[in-house]
Amino acid sequence: MSSQTLLGRLFVASRPLSWVNTAYPFAAAYLLGGGGIDAALVVGTIFFLIPYNLAMYGINDVFDYESDAVNPRKGGVEGALLPPSVHRTVLVVATALCVPFVVALVLLGNPASWAVLAVSLFAVAAYSVRGLRFKEIPFLDSITSSTHFASPAVYGLVLAGAAWDRTAVLALSAFFLWGLASHAFGAVQDVVPDREGGIASIATVLGAATTVRLALALWLVAGVLLLFLPFPGWLTGLLALPYLALAWPYRSVSDAASGRANRGWRRFLLVNYLVGFAVTLVLIAIAFRGGRRRTHSHSTSRPNDSTRSASATPWTAVTTLRQQRNGSAPFRHGRSPGRCLPRMEPVRRERHVVAPVVPGAPPSPDAAVWPMDAFRDRFFSAFSPG
Repeated sequence: MSSQTLLGRLFVASRPLSWVNTAYPFAAAYLLGGGGIDAALVVGTIFFLIPYNLAMYGINDVFDYESDAVNPRKGGVEGALLPPSVHRTVLVVATALCVPFVVALVLLGNPASWAVLAVSLFAVAAYSVRGLRFKEIPFLDSITSSTHFASPAVYGLVLAGAAWDRTAVLALSAFFLWGLASHAFGAVQDVVPDREGGIASIATVLGAATTVRLALALWLVAGVLLLFLPFPGWLTGLLALPYLALAWPYRSVSDAASGRANRGWRRFLLVNYLVGFAVTLVLIAIAFRGGRRRTHSHSTSRPNDSTRSASATPWTAVTTLRQQRNGSAPFRHGRSPGRCLPRMEPVRRERHVVAPVVPGAPPSPDAAVWPMDAFRDRFFSAFSPG
């Protein structure tokens, strides 16, 4: 077999249309969790983009060959039909490609991130390999499949050292429910071939119609959870509507006609990209609002007056001059006649205090006189490096 043919089969086996479903959650969670543009982001994104998907789908295609051979939708974008002659090669390449990335992520991570990464990789293998085959255990199949997609997001947050607040819990819970619904709906189209191949799944146990209704309920609950996020995050809750719309026509599909759900599944693959684009816009809005909030916080923050000396704090000097101009701070007369120096004492600055301005008001006859040479000397004394 030529190397070009092997690469083509590996490419198809990795499900290129699904790469974004694992790389994007990791990168978004890592950045939102406080991570930056660094080695961990680059290594993690590349890992969850290609090696992770090749391992997840490649292992599945190898161990599902018998059932895939009688499944009419296999052999294209929805799953490669790998001949037995390349099974060993696929397993070796998938493992070898993952190893350097996993080692790098372990070196860049912490014990908590190691645990999450271990769970994620275990779920990848346990779903398909003989002896475990979680995909043939109804309900556990959907849970494991959802872990494949939710665990990269969890890993991104843990790797970035993010705080587990209400927003993170709601978002990840909704994402996990989305994964459960997606797997359940995807299993509907395979009810007939799975039963013929002796494979149990959530759809073969519940039946096609019941499984579709379960998927609808899970997508609905996921959308409701997202509505409790602060603005603009709650807008993502509305993105459950396209999934509800594409699955609704199959809510009463019979087991014999379950193959018709493949049309809805193909629409699901397209909707994922459109929803991902919308989620990106919401995340940009969240980042923009967060940046504005931090900028406003810096602009309104003020030093701790109790720990700063007035003579060494330009902030206090400027504040004092402003108060003197407003008539709220007294002057202290110096030893030279006619020279007045400000009393440079720590003054707590009030936020949003605007001095009243009376247009055309003449200066008070009793106002202290502060010659320019005194201002110059005091200015250099307060602000000069020496």
